[in-house]
Amino acid sequence: MLVAPNTIEHEILNEIVSKLPSAGRYLTSDSLWLRQMQVKISRLMRADAIAAYRASALVAFLKGDRSELEEHLNRAERLSPDSLTNQLIRMQHYSNFCLATKSQALFKQCVSVKFLNLQTFLLQSGLTIAAFQEFATKFAEAQNAGVELHQDIIFKTMKTAAELLRENQVSDEACARVIDCAGEVLRRRGMHWVDESPKLEVYEKHANVALRYRVDATYTEAADMTAELVMDLIDKDLDDLPFYVTFEGSYR
Repeated sequence: MLVAPNTIEHEILNEIVSKLPSAGRYLTSDSLWLRQMQVKISRLMRADAIAAYRASALVAFLKGDRSELEEHLNRAERLSPDSLTNQLIRMQHYSNFCLATKSQALFKQCVSVKFLNLQTFLLQSGLTIAAFQEFATKFAEAQNAGVELHQDIIFKTMKTAAELLRENQVSDEACARVIDCAGEVLRRRGMHWVDESPKLEVYEKHANVALRYRVDATYTEAADMTAELVMDLIDKDLDDLPFYVTFEGSYR
């Protein structure tokens, strides 16, 4: 097995990425880790500007600064000829920010049998942005092409959710709008969801599908966030779908 050299680029990106699953609250400008990382990125800029801008985009995400995130992504994309990688990185950032409508558009374009990236992105990305029908379509394409995919219990639950929502004529776009609303609740509170992906739950008896996002909050605060989301969904006529999102607290 070949081992890639442990470059400064890998060290910095790995350090930032390792912080993502537990980054429940936006980093503030007085964060020591943030100041130290900005110094490291400035050094990286002299060696690899594309990697530095991508690292800066990750830091902007941790700060909850969408405009800065877009700025750094745009700069990296202007320098990088690898359009597929650029799209996948942007898709993942939008997923993390609960910008599901934007992320679904990229998911359709850049996750495909022809790009040989279904095993990496099909399940986790499709689940996080509620792209249930697109997931089912891409899975069928993989089967037709003879591409084998590892199917665990979450994979099978995803297929069940896609079937249930298709039977109830619920589009991926409608599910994305629900997640977009959940993202607005998170941003109003200066919070990110935590863990690698939300929990998918299918209630076949009641014909409902739910995504549960764990947050760095008490159970009570998470319940308040869910109630706030419900009010937003009512205002946007999205409250009667058999797909919904809830927030789950991490402690009492």
